[in-house]
Amino acid sequence: PDAIVVTNQGGAVAPAVADHGMMMLLAMARRTADIVARSARHEWSKDFTPPLISLEGRTLAIVGYGHIGRQLARRAAGFDLRIVGIARSPIDDPLVAEAAPMSALRETLGSADFVALCVASSAATRHLFDARAFEAMKPGACFINLTRGETVDQVALKQALTSGRLAGAFIDVTEPEPLPPDDPLWEAPNLIISPHTAGAGGTRTGARISEVVTRNLRLFLAGEPLAHRIRP
Repeated sequence: PDAIVVTNQGGAVAPAVADHGMMMLLAMARRTADIVARSARHEWSKDFTPPLISLEGRTLAIVGYGHIGRQLARRAAGFDLRIVGIARSPIDDPLVAEAAPMSALRETLGSADFVALCVASSAATRHLFDARAFEAMKPGACFINLTRGETVDQVALKQALTSGRLAGAFIDVTEPEPLPPDDPLWEAPNLIISPHTAGAGGTRTGARISEVVTRNLRLFLAGEPLAHRIRP
């Protein structure tokens, strides 16, 4: 097995996932779930708690600045969000107003109105967002998770929402998946859960995956190193 080279799709799904991320941010800022529920009840009300806000001029911290993080930053910049990037490696992106290492995660979170978790799953990122991370966030901030459920302590997330520390959260991934119908997380206030569908619907995703596979096949036949290696 050690001789087997494993590669991934090289960010082919990232644009679709980033689209989903922008939907999450807008849904919380503009209270979409409340509006839909009131519309279904034929209810006309302009009272929202938390209130409606605009993305313009707010700060978005993107935790994990890989393919998904970069694509999300591109979209967020179009809404005049100030981008803070937090990553293990140095960030070279003109869209980023401020960059910080992952070791400074908690010290950096307090400046963000929105936090997007875009990290891969590993031993180092398991429950990266625990009670201390949520406590470090700005009171009234909103949180999204786009990548892996095990990166979040769901008990701590529910507590942060129940206490009002967070104004809202929207997650596309849980631990486990599917999330059991009786899991307490479903009852957390101001939480929306999508069923790990962020990568769906990308019209060019398949073409990008085919390009990666074709390129790696050519590299393999030529005896050259493969692109987008995971291991070894």
